[in-house]
Amino acid sequence: MLAASPLASSAPSFTDGQFGHLASDPALVRKFAEVVREEYSAAGFRCAPHRTLDLAMEPRWARLSDNWGEDASLTAEMIVSYIEGFHGDGFGPHSVAAVTKYFPGGCPVENGEVFHFSYGRTTNYPGNNFGYHLVPFKAIIAARARAMMPHYSRIVLRSYRPQRLGGLITNQNFGQSMPAKACCAEHLSEPERVLKILNAGADPIGSEHVTDMLVDLIWNGPVSEERIDTSVRRLLREKYPSPSLTTRSSIRAQPSVARATSILSSWVPRLSAAPGTPLTNNDTVPLRRARVAVVDTPDEADLALLKVEAPSFPRSGAFQKRFTSGFSNSTKRRKARQAKIYAAVFATYGVSPDAFLDVVFGLAKPEGRLPFDLPRFIAAVEAQFEDVPLRYRGPRLLVRRRKWHA
Repeated sequence: MLAASPLASSAPSFTDGQFGHLASDPALVRKFAEVVREEYSAAGFRCAPHRTLDLAMEPRWARLSDNWGEDASLTAEMIVSYIEGFHGDGFGPHSVAAVTKYFPGGCPVENGEVFHFSYGRTTNYPGNNFGYHLVPFKAIIAARARAMMPHYSRIVLRSYRPQRLGGLITNQNFGQSMPAKACCAEHLSEPERVLKILNAGADPIGSEHVTDMLVDLIWNGPVSEERIDTSVRRLLREKYPSPSLTTRSSIRAQPSVARATSILSSWVPRLSAAPGTPLTNNDTVPLRRARVAVVDTPDEADLALLKVEAPSFPRSGAFQKRFTSGFSNSTKRRKARQAKIYAAVFATYGVSPDAFLDVVFGLAKPEGRLPFDLPRFIAAVEAQFEDVPLRYRGPRLLVRRRKWHA
């Protein structure tokens, strides 16, 4: 089954997580999904395996940018609109299957770690809030979602049988050595793990190359052809939802249509011009475009725009580097030095450079609704339960769901 993923540098669209959770507008999210569906369909993609429903309870979690915040009801409403946009009026020949993840919610991980790796294998529910995390997943089942990817933690593998949900279940590994994928099955051989995945009801095994093991299990082991046929039928229903799509010409990619509908040059990026939060402005005013000239060297410049990432602990490994993790405390000396250098600080949420510059030059006002708290001190984060919304009453960097204006 052809699929597009935002983790790939060649993905045809920009990541949708930031855009959606700041908009807090189901109609806008549906329109976004409709545009992406047109683009993916024109390029020949039949599956979009990148929509996360995890509730943002743990501020240290590396994937907060991929979801719609801590509100389960809002997340449920947004994901239903998202699915409707990808599927259209019922799943059919012109639909793209929207895969959702990570059932039953992957954010409440111990110490805010990433569950893709062995150090993020433990999911905690100290606030007994497990049922709240299920709300968006119940909504997508009712909305007839086509596929679901399970979480990798101990609680899922030990307590939840994926086949209870019915439909298409996926497994994902990204082709790297990540022991968390064998959580609770470390004692099994690799073929035995593949068998366990099949017995759990999974259909595709994403980004993994275990064809030889699978073939051996079919010809010489305990996997029957009937079991594989079940997965094949499910997968083909996604790739060929209509008999009219059984010829090669009917599913051929259309580059001209892809370019015409590309969200990289359409109105969608312009809609994200507003999201942005001024953290420190010190009575600064927008620049006037007419007075700005770009120079070649820093020595000639009166003003420099620096884009920096939030400080975090570095990790090795190609895949691990994709996820920032941990918290780096800045010293008082460093903070004092930074305060002398910058005149203003903005936090952005995945906006395009053009959108950001529109704010800098006063053509748009920065505003957005952040769907979770960002406390100022790490002690507040460490004191909270991972599975409940933050209820911190001390100083914040940003406040959830408050609308900001310059």
